[in-house]
Amino acid sequence: MAAKMTRWGIGAAWFGWSSIFSAPVVVVSWCFSPQLLVTSISPWFFYVPAIILLAAGIPFWAVSAGAIGRHYNTGRLCTTGVYRLCRHPTYAAWILFIVPGALLFLRKPLLLAVPVIMYVAFRLLIHREEEWLEEKFGQPYVEYINHVNTLIPWPRT
Repeated sequence: MAAKMTRWGIGAAWFGWSSIFSAPVVVVSWCFSPQLLVTSISPWFFYVPAIILLAAGIPFWAVSAGAIGRHYNTGRLCTTGVYRLCRHPTYAAWILFIVPGALLFLRKPLLLAVPVIMYVAFRLLIHREEEWLEEKFGQPYVEYINHVNTLIPWPRT
């Protein structure tokens, strides 16, 4: 049987590994800050998508975190709300919306490697959480996997 998971699943390990492997990108970006800053186009080219991503990502994360808290405490599988769009909306919020949105404000495209690194760490670790969920919830979780995307919040047809 897989080790017991907290309500945040692989979150701590995912954050740790993402931070370690993102550190070189951040250091290079900081060391070469003037050279990597995009100044040839309007800053609003970056700011508008940043605002849109953050406006979508922060509520998406808040709703998913609240739902998982309620369902974890009762021992029920959460498959409604944002969990109908993807199986791991808390990770999706950070990887797809919040981190890219925040980094766009800095106008350094190199930093967009950070959410890519976060995604790779997610893919390497998520099997542990999914194995635990399958052991805990059995066939209902297997059916859920077959109908809901892992990370991209988009309904399957």
